[in-house]
Amino acid sequence: MGRYLAFRVEGPLAPAAIGLWGELGERGYSPAHARTRMRLMLELSRWMNEHGVGLAELNAGTLETLTADARAERQREGRWSPGRWYSPPSERDVLGYLRELGIVEPALVPVPTQLDLIVARFVEYVARERGVTNRTSVYWYERIARSFLTGRVDPDTGALESLTAGEVSGFLLRECVTCSRWVGMRLVTSLRGLLRFLLVDGLIDEDLSAAVPRLPAWSLVRLHKALPVDDAARIVASCDRTTPVGCRDYAILMMLSRTGLRGCEIARLLLEDLDWRAGEGIVRGKGQYYERLPLPVDVGEALVDYLRHGRPESADRHVFLTAIRPFRALRQEEYGIVGRIVTRASKRAGLGHVGVHRLRHTVATEALRAGAPLEEIASLLRHRDWVTTMGYAKVDSVRLRELARPWPGVLA
Repeated sequence: MGRYLAFRVEGPLAPAAIGLWGELGERGYSPAHARTRMRLMLELSRWMNEHGVGLAELNAGTLETLTADARAERQREGRWSPGRWYSPPSERDVLGYLRELGIVEPALVPVPTQLDLIVARFVEYVARERGVTNRTSVYWYERIARSFLTGRVDPDTGALESLTAGEVSGFLLRECVTCSRWVGMRLVTSLRGLLRFLLVDGLIDEDLSAAVPRLPAWSLVRLHKALPVDDAARIVASCDRTTPVGCRDYAILMMLSRTGLRGCEIARLLLEDLDWRAGEGIVRGKGQYYERLPLPVDVGEALVDYLRHGRPESADRHVFLTAIRPFRALRQEEYGIVGRIVTRASKRAGLGHVGVHRLRHTVATEALRAGAPLEEIASLLRHRDWVTTMGYAKVDSVRLRELARPWPGVLA
């Protein structure tokens, strides 16, 4: 069907259609995904032919005009989308191929402003000096730095106007009025780091980081929500292990429920990280910390089953790959594909929405109830701060009752 669509393309893009179909096949796209790209090529060429648009006028704006026209037409018909032939990935692939052929001019790279350069140096600074590489953390550092520096950087010289502690406090007051406590914590941490960077970079002469107040952050105020062991087992057992996707999801859920790994650590796992002889694996944790973790026998068996029967052939060295062509590594965000795998499995098991960290809390809670000391739990979860592990001491209500003293005047 996709090759049939390639032959049906008429108009300015007809000569490139067959080549795109072959290119998509070489990249490993499934027939269904290749057809959506070919349909976009067909619609784009047809629209260019009808509106007298030549190859010299073809660019990303042309495609935006096409989709806007299609959307307006379908709205008049009572439908609200431009059709199944358009999606951002399809646009990226079609325009990318046409750029490779020289039909579409390369996308213009905007010239960075002085503000962009300072923010880029700041992001590099926090990655180098503080080991911040997590995409979510980098996003917040960049966003808050850009918000604070906008209007303060000279667009020609990059010089920063003189700052005072009052301006820093005023910015925080304006931003913290409507934000949540979590965003407020991000705000003060990022701003304090930015002010230290500006001093190191020579853009300011005085350390103003002390002007950023510390928000109250009480330790051990939150109870970790663990699942009953039977519920965690139901989530793992909900996978259909007769299919490649089921093999993959079962192996991921086994690792989460037995070892307490984070979602991002699952996504980063490489084939060379598995030491089968020693029964261990290398965990690529937060802040570029690498640690070795023992693999239980049942986890190892689940991994072997996936690698033999579920994992597609690919040059990618990541253990877990997507199930749809072109095969690639799972996204490394903690709540990306791994999070969706857990949520789908928990809904199949009739438990509603369950997040990745609920399984991590379950591992720690069950280890505590089995008599493991907090030192072992901290080692299992790879906590660098003991305060983080101390939170699990509150979830064992049976052992906590032993410490409770009777109320005065009440018989024990």
